[in-house]
Amino acid sequence: MPALKHFRVRAGFKQVQAAAFLNVSPAYLSGVESGAEALSEEKLKSLLSYYSITEKHFQKSIGATQVAERVSAKFKLELLLKSMSGPFVKKTDGLFLNSHLRSFWDSN
Repeated sequence: MPALKHFRVRAGFKQVQAAAFLNVSPAYLSGVESGAEALSEEKLKSLLSYYSITEKHFQKSIGATQVAERVSAKFKLELLLKSMSGPFVKKTDGLFLNSHLRSFWDSN
């Protein structure tokens, strides 16, 4: 997410400092900032807090669509399935899966 680099630089942090805060390697954070690596929602929120950026400001700055594209596919699937209701949804390993998606999930 190139916007993350912008916010990091604007906040006055070096990549090594931000990576140490997140407990990840600088190379991994570089990948996140370039869009080559994904960052969990938890780590993203921590990083935004570290940079003193609100989630709302972050989403406005890069667009909600880009935020959604960078969140891991499994996390997006979990959010989608949690929004569904009814007996066809089964909670498995902390995630809500229906029978049609279970085989897809297990294969990935």
